[in-house]
Amino acid sequence: MKLRRVNHLMCYWKDDSLRIDDYQSRRQLRISASVILLLDQLTNWTDLDDLLAEQAEDQRAVVEKAVLQLRDLGLVETDENQRHSLLADSPWNDWGPAALYYHLSSRDADYVSDREERRSMAEALALAEPPSQFKEYRDYPFTYLPRTHSKLDMSLNDALMRRRTHRDFSDTPVPLDILSTILHITFAPMAFFEAPPFGMLPLKTSPSAGARHETECYVAAFNVKDLLPGLYHYSTERHGLSRLRSDFSRDLMGYLSYEQRQCRNSAFSLITTASLERLSYKYKHQRAYRLWFYDIGHIGQTFALVCTALGLGPFQTAAFRDAEIERELGVESSSEYASYILGAGYPLNTAQSGLTT
Repeated sequence: MKLRRVNHLMCYWKDDSLRIDDYQSRRQLRISASVILLLDQLTNWTDLDDLLAEQAEDQRAVVEKAVLQLRDLGLVETDENQRHSLLADSPWNDWGPAALYYHLSSRDADYVSDREERRSMAEALALAEPPSQFKEYRDYPFTYLPRTHSKLDMSLNDALMRRRTHRDFSDTPVPLDILSTILHITFAPMAFFEAPPFGMLPLKTSPSAGARHETECYVAAFNVKDLLPGLYHYSTERHGLSRLRSDFSRDLMGYLSYEQRQCRNSAFSLITTASLERLSYKYKHQRAYRLWFYDIGHIGQTFALVCTALGLGPFQTAAFRDAEIERELGVESSSEYASYILGAGYPLNTAQSGLTT
């Protein structure tokens, strides 16, 4: 009988024990270092008799028993019962085991449908002090944005049909009231509602898992009328901008976005982050890691439609230098992560603008 360890194994230390995940079958086991060594010997197809012949005589029975147990647990496959590898001949092979591990380990939501059980869980969660719904930079110069907003007169149908990604922009500055409108409609609360036992929760124009609204917005302003160039944080509570840096240049924005010309040349770029504390307060399971990807996608579409309705050319990109952009923002990368870059300006004519779908 020939045997081989299966491909889908992830090993890690948790607390005081070594764990192994067979993440294709969703099985997690505690193991010893000797098991790791044995699995290493079974990296390639190996005849069981040949494996046992390599062992000391007094260890052969122990090794054979261990191999057969690993087979029964699904960590070792036989030539007669070979398991299909998702990493073979599929896109997962290009994306690698880390992507596959994340995907499989966050599948099949552990959803509680019973009303009483959900109520009990919510009450237990609400006993903890919730994180603030608003992030503020109180010690930085602050600019209140206009409270009167530009009207979105374009119909939803026209905004949807005209939305395109733009990469080239004119030198015309974006008026401050236009930027104000975009920030308010895209990121700020439109209202609040009472949601016992979680208290008052914000209602925004984009859906968010559990109304956690974990997204923060940083504004890199380059060509906005009546606003000094630099890096700002948008306060959704006060509807204004805290000026964090004056030296946040187009060159730096270009570098952080791998020299994508739309990021360098736009009138402004919005760097969004996700506050994990705000999201994990309610959602404790590993599937929750997907939620802030969904949420920022909703926000990106809202942003694009609002910009289109206001006559701007929007863009969005997920290509950026994560660690460096978080360092330039000055955020704590263990709890707040860069999630998206959005931006806009007045587009050049269609022949010059490099439109995409």
